[in-house]
Amino acid sequence: MPKWPHTINLLWKMYYGSESYQVIQVMPPDIVADDFVLLSLPPGGNPIPYVYWNIGVTEPEMWEKANKEGKLRDLPPTHSALYAPAIEPILQTGIEGLALSALTFLEII
Repeated sequence: MPKWPHTINLLWKMYYGSESYQVIQVMPPDIVADDFVLLSLPPGGNPIPYVYWNIGVTEPEMWEKANKEGKLRDLPPTHSALYAPAIEPILQTGIEGLALSALTFLEII
């Protein structure tokens, strides 16, 4: 794992502790929803390191129910009129993750 994803991964594991397994999932480069990954793979050039994270926005109870019933694909996707992210704990988790990552990158913590 390159330096920054590894550093962020360790930082989040320290911060989220025993709950880190619910927060951290290392993923391969993917362009299913966003083309951001293409910026890191210039044609004929060396890959550019980056850290990109997705934040789950479905209420945990709703996710568990859909998962148990094998209906995860039925949850409303980002661009659906039915898309309604759970504000908490998602907003708090996103703010914490971004702040910790930025402060670490800037060598403030």
